[in-house]
Amino acid sequence: MAQGARTRRAGLTERGRAETRPLVSFDVVKSYPGFRLDCKADFTSGVTAIFGRSGGGKTTLLNCLSGIERPDDGRIEILGRSVYRGTSPATHLPPERRRVGYLMQEGSLFPHMSVARNIAYGHELLRPERRTVSPGEVIELLELTGLLDRPVAGLSGGEAQRVGLARALATCPDLLLLDEPLSALDAPMRGVIIRYLKKVREELGIPMVGTDSFEDALSGADVICACTHAESPVLLGRW
Repeated sequence: MAQGARTRRAGLTERGRAETRPLVSFDVVKSYPGFRLDCKADFTSGVTAIFGRSGGGKTTLLNCLSGIERPDDGRIEILGRSVYRGTSPATHLPPERRRVGYLMQEGSLFPHMSVARNIAYGHELLRPERRTVSPGEVIELLELTGLLDRPVAGLSGGEAQRVGLARALATCPDLLLLDEPLSALDAPMRGVIIRYLKKVREELGIPMVGTDSFEDALSGADVICACTHAESPVLLGRW
């Protein structure tokens, strides 16, 4: 990893700590037939894990934070920037303007592109001044050099998750969202992905909000929150 990228990211991290503002602050309402998410919390930790039963609203919450879904009402601020507000003046920034990387459960890689093109795609859409980390640095960090020319259809589950993580990081996000990144992997591969996530945290200092099982959350999170149907996340404490 290049020293310049580490220095720039470390500077961002230290400024965020000094300002003591929440990494993420939200109060959102989202309803579907038979389901209502009414959720309010401030996340101030570098790594926050949200856990809860299936159908409790974890993925819906991350989708609202990322901009993929629009809440029915409320507000969302990410690192002090208002990205959604339901009341006048209404605000709803699209995902590409939220500076958020999102690794979904299924990876969602572009099947018609190689691994290299998947990783570079979002980075190439950034303005030059937003390119704080290069695709090459991310590829080195996640040890993907040997996969670059391969089609994504031939990747294993663990490889696909690493490529999806690399693609998210190459967009130089201010915040990384992880929706059950370990759920489809066997136990040995879970350990591998957790190791890479810890490398991302140590090398880049990007704050993360993720969902997964309770035992996986405990292994790497600073703060654990419980998300249950129709209730706000419950802050369980700092670990």
